[in-house]
Amino acid sequence: MLRRLLLSDQRRSGDKREPRKAGDLMPIIVAGLATPGDTLRHHQPRRGQTHEATITADGWIELADGRAFSKPSPALKAQTGSEINGYGKYTHVPSGRLLQELREEVQRRA
Repeated sequence: MLRRLLLSDQRRSGDKREPRKAGDLMPIIVAGLATPGDTLRHHQPRRGQTHEATITADGWIELADGRAFSKPSPALKAQTGSEINGYGKYTHVPSGRLLQELREEVQRRA
């Protein structure tokens, strides 16, 4: 029993996680159109709900509960419970622009 506890503590302290791949918002960050820590917002007026998420330094979308998503649509689905286009519905709060607009601007610049 003691050996099992000691070994499990050793495994936990030596747990080195691989860095995750860059999320879909990374090109928007690299282009200077968004910054890590910026807020994404989706408002549902009929339901009277507003959902917010944060852009991470590696281009992921992090929800208030700590879950993180590499793509906007699964993040927004997790918040609303419905299949939904995250690029078309999330608004980048500092700029007031939809993620779709920011993505299209990155593509135009390329």
